[in-house]
Parts: sequence; structure tokens; C-alpha cells
Amino acid sequence: MPRTSVAMSYITPTPHSSKRSLPLEAVSVERGTGKSVFRLRAWNAVLSLEESLSKQSMDEAATAPTDYMVLVNALSAAPVAFELAASDPLAAARLRGSGQKKQLIREGGGVVNSAEAARLLGITRQGVDRRRTQNRLIGLTQGRRGYAYPLFQFVENTTLRGLEEVLKLLGAGDPWMQLIFFVNPNDRLNGNTPARELHTGNLEGVLRAASCYGEQGAA
Repeated sequence: MPRTSVAMSYITPTPHSSKRSLPLEAVSVERGTGKSVFRLRAWNAVLSLEESLSKQSMDEAATAPTDYMVLVNALSAAPVAFELAASDPLAAARLRGSGQKKQLIREGGGVVNSAEAARLLGITRQGVDRRRTQNRLIGLTQGRRGYAYPLFQFVENTTLRGLEEVLKLLGAGDPWMQLIFFVNPNDRLNGNTPARELHTGNLEGVLRAASCYGEQGAA
């Protein structure tokens, strides 16, 4: 199969990161495939981010529960975020969406992956997947990295009492919408979050709130 070298025009490293960029002229990829190009461009973007962020911003980004969220946090904090927003009308919305998801994850106590969820519950990873597909556990998709499970759902070696009943009322919809219900203050719970109320034992109140949320799509 014919091969072609990656042209320098594929990537234009910023001046401050060019010394650390990978030597593109030495890299070749098969015609019709862009995986190597993607890796090179992503790597140069990471180098650029690293040099534009303060140590504090990098330290804060590095506390994210997943590698993907490290990048999201870094991008949101970098000066380039403002440039993107100015050049791309949709960029600000994308960054806002990423920031909102990050906030939801934080309010849900952070997340664990399938293996860690299985350890917390004392079951297999297949068992965790089964609970997620049966709408008995909230699993946030991470693409090829599988699923992330908000920690508020776990208590000792089991799930939070009432979780499954509430999820049943909410319906097997978007897991992000389910998470929003649990971590947002709810007027029907005197401004407390359903997650907090479940932890204090107020299952009946949360079920009533979930019933209204499921019917009307509102808290």
C-alpha cells in the first residue's frame, strides 16, 4: 500500500512549543488513515496547554478523576479558551457544557471506573455493567474508556438505599439527566438535593420528587 509522509502543513506548532514538538517530517502514515496525525496534533496541543497554564492551574486540572477530564479542565482554564470562543461561535457552548459536566461530577462526589465500582460493591465488572444496563446504577459514558460511576451512589459495600427505586421512577433515560436530578437542590425537598435526602433516609420524599421530575422533566 502506498505511503506518504505527513506534511508540515498538517500541524503548525505555536512558537513557544515548536522546540518540543515531535519531528513531523520523520513520521509517515498510511494513506487514508489519520491516527498518527491525530496523535501528533493532540500531543502538540498538550504541549501548548502546558506552557500556557500556571502551575496552580495544572495542579488543579491534574486532580480530575479521569485522563479525559484532566484535558477538559486544562482546556477550560487555558487562555486559548477565550481565543476559541472568539473564533468559533460554538466553542463557548462546548466549553460551557464541559464545565457543567465537571461541576456535576464534583457535586456527585467524583466518579470511579467499572473495576473500582465492582470492588466497592463486591461484585464482578459484568455485574456492574448489568446493573447499569438495567437502570439500577448511573453510568456516565466515557467513550472507549467505558463508564464512570458517580460515587454518591455507593455506601459501604452496597448502593445507596432507595437508589434503584428512584432510578425506576426517573426512567432509563440520559444518565446525565439522572445525575442532575440527584445533585441539584430540589424545591420539593426544601432546597436539599435528592442525593443528600437519600443519605439521611428520606426515601419517600425523594420518590415523590422523582415522580414529578419523571412526569414533567423538572425538579
